[in-house]
Amino acid sequence: MSKLLSLREVSEVLKLNINTVRRYVREGRIQAAKFGRVYRVREEALEEFIKKQEKIGRRR
Repeated sequence: MSKLLSLREVSEVLKLNINTVRRYVREGRIQAAKFGRVYRVREEALEEFIKKQEKIGRRR
């Protein structure tokens, strides 16, 4: 079973503002599961998001 990260932890890993991470979750750019009032992101989902960002960066 993979580790679940809080949005705060995701924001620290990505060095983004937590509100940006929340927006990415709302937009579906980062896959997250909601447990009650709290979102959690699987490590694999975060890695997938990072890979997609790397591909976008290479297009330039």
